Amino acid sequence: MRRSVSVTEQLARTKAEELGVPHAGRSLSEVVRAIQQREGFETCFDTGRSLCAQEACCWRESCLGRALARHALELGVPIDEAAAREARTRRAALRFDRRLRRLEQLGV
Repeated sequence: MRRSVSVTEQLARTKAEELGVPHAGRSLSEVVRAIQQREGFETCFDTGRSLCAQEACCWRESCLGRALARHALELGVPIDEAAAREARTRRAALRFDRRLRRLEQLGV
């Protein structure tokens, strides 16, 4: 049975292919950091930071969401995984739509 692929993973794979970043056999975090480097951003995706000044980075919301979830688990705060997964999926879909619109505006 194949594992479902998140919107973030799909976007990372698409951007990696567009930018010529190798992605096969690499973790999502490694691929996104390579994309960040290629795009001129700090390579900080999924490093556990809870604050981020890189507002133009398209991975910012996903990264901060991961950090928040990690900190909640470390503190023992119960998380309803189904609700968290649904919220991440909804946010990811909205981010993906915004990124597509941004690319269309740039004529890419």
